[in-house]
Amino acid sequence: MVIDEYETLTYNKLFQSVELYLHPDIAQHLKRFKTVMRPKEHNVSIVIDRNEEILHKFKGVDFKWRLIIQAIPPTYIRRSGGSNEHHTMVKSSVRCFEVRFHKNHRDMALSEYFPFVMEKAKEVQEEQKTPKLFTLTNDRVLKRFGDMWQSVALDHPATFESLAMDSELRNMILDDLDLFLERKEFYKRVGDVLHNAELRSLLMSTRNRSILVVEDIDCTLQLHNRLAFRVPPWLADKPPVTLSGILNLIDGLWSSCGEERIIVFTTNHIDKLDPALLRPGRMDVHISLSYCSPRGFRELALNYLMMKEHPLFVEDDKLLEKAKITPAEVGEHFLQNEDPETAIRSLVELLEKMGRNHCENKAIKDVTTDSFKAFGFETEG
Repeated sequence: MVIDEYETLTYNKLFQSVELYLHPDIAQHLKRFKTVMRPKEHNVSIVIDRNEEILHKFKGVDFKWRLIIQAIPPTYIRRSGGSNEHHTMVKSSVRCFEVRFHKNHRDMALSEYFPFVMEKAKEVQEEQKTPKLFTLTNDRVLKRFGDMWQSVALDHPATFESLAMDSELRNMILDDLDLFLERKEFYKRVGDVLHNAELRSLLMSTRNRSILVVEDIDCTLQLHNRLAFRVPPWLADKPPVTLSGILNLIDGLWSSCGEERIIVFTTNHIDKLDPALLRPGRMDVHISLSYCSPRGFRELALNYLMMKEHPLFVEDDKLLEKAKITPAEVGEHFLQNEDPETAIRSLVELLEKMGRNHCENKAIKDVTTDSFKAFGFETEG
């Protein structure tokens, strides 16, 4: 029996399960195996080598596993790169597991042994679980799934507790995520089917328990308000990701592509997005991360300066209401000052300066508005 790594458009879940299932026995039962250490990982990983055989017994039946790696001619596909064109090489081999057993035990293998393999694989996965950060390669349009995603181990110290946001907002997000994970059967029941082929192939190449992030959706995808936006001429001859395609992706995310997946969109200009993308049922939660608040400031002071309280915190709270400063700007300011006391005092000076500039700009705007009104004009905002 053969278990391919990919079945048409979909990564074969059973192939991954077999890899995990055989992993504990590789070093013990094989004379020859491969060792690798991936970027940002601290332990050596053991990988089964091609044509090596592992014998497993299940209820008295012998199952002989072997990894087969078959070389295929490298495929070169021409793609456009601005005014120039060049070739790129994609995957040059295919992998599969071959398992041999007596033909009389075929039914037992399908109904009992393979479910056992998948259950054991889950246990191994929990033991060696490492969060990974994935990004799309430039060759994603080639639709060769082995090359579509590149990953590194996500070894980042930040947690929800260290984020510079109000505790109430943080708790709301965590509660909503917990609710999402607990309602798997509900989402299966109410989910719709995904139809857009290209987006479907992208989603199907991701695995369960993953988070898909689309940053600055107002810039990276042409999903602007249809009533206020025209496609520029330089984009007219290029096949963009359509609004209907992204809507189908969101509507059918959980029912057709796997389980426990979260999609996150970020934008700095929510007013530019089409209302159909923002309506309830598509965007389940809207989170506004605006200027730094007093609670967010205290989180930053604790993370950067290890300070829970300071007499100037009260002054900072008052100034934050007038000055428009982002958490990133506060964090950058703290990084420029090694001494915590100096950092806090210089931040007060910065906030006072920003507050004065804000008041001056507002006064100029008010004077300009009054001048227009005197001549019979009205300004917006």
